Amino acid sequence: PTFEDDFSTDNWTNIEGSSVGVSGEVLAYNAYTGGGSSGDGEYRDYGSVLSDTFVWRFKWNATNIIKGSNLANNEVNISISSNTSKNDIVNDAVGFLLRVDSANKQLNAGIWDNTVPASTASTNTVLEASTFSAGTYYCEVVRLSNRQFKFTLYSDSNFSTSAYTTTLTNPADLLDLRYFKVTTDHETSADSANDGSLDDFKLYNGVTSITSKPTNAQVGSRFEETDTRKIYYRDDVDFKELGVTPTNYRSDSWYEQLSGETP
Repeated sequence: PTFEDDFSTDNWTNIEGSSVGVSGEVLAYNAYTGGGSSGDGEYRDYGSVLSDTFVWRFKWNATNIIKGSNLANNEVNISISSNTSKNDIVNDAVGFLLRVDSANKQLNAGIWDNTVPASTASTNTVLEASTFSAGTYYCEVVRLSNRQFKFTLYSDSNFSTSAYTTTLTNPADLLDLRYFKVTTDHETSADSANDGSLDDFKLYNGVTSITSKPTNAQVGSRFEETDTRKIYYRDDVDFKELGVTPTNYRSDSWYEQLSGETP
């Protein structure tokens, strides 16, 4: 991955309030305790604008999702955004919105195009209308092109068994996606529970799929990633000669050889 965060240290910046924050080596949120219309939240900078293709994965522990007695909702928005602003400021973003009130436990996948995070995305799919369940999900957002994104929640850590999935296409180019951002919104009188935590953020920039290297290949095998055109040799020492298959190999790892790299 080109980015990883296991939350063992707090590298996130507060936007407002205290209902989102790194604690116990996870990014915890509690929409019930969140602020009003402007919401609470935190962000982390990827460091540069993302490319027109990427794969973003993370673990989501949705701990409590309980309907209250009031139609006012508590919601959490988990996204990659174009800015670091509050929940009531427009942004471009992609991600998930979980909204809980007395009638629904609604999970949305969306593309926010110049839209506030607290609202339903301008391009949106309701993945689960009213009965989204608490539990552990493994989430993936794949940017297939500038405008097209695939959203999937998996039930297993291998990202192989899909629980929810959809593909959305924005009608216009989506610009300047850069910041991981998690915000909450607590409407006046909302009494529903919506809290949990996020972990193991990984982003692979410039690709549309993640290729796992074989584990049963013999020493000296060559492996090529079709998305990145990177070439790997199974080797036995930490050196290589550019353009020449190494004569010594490490049997328990892969060694990356990049075009133009000095040996």
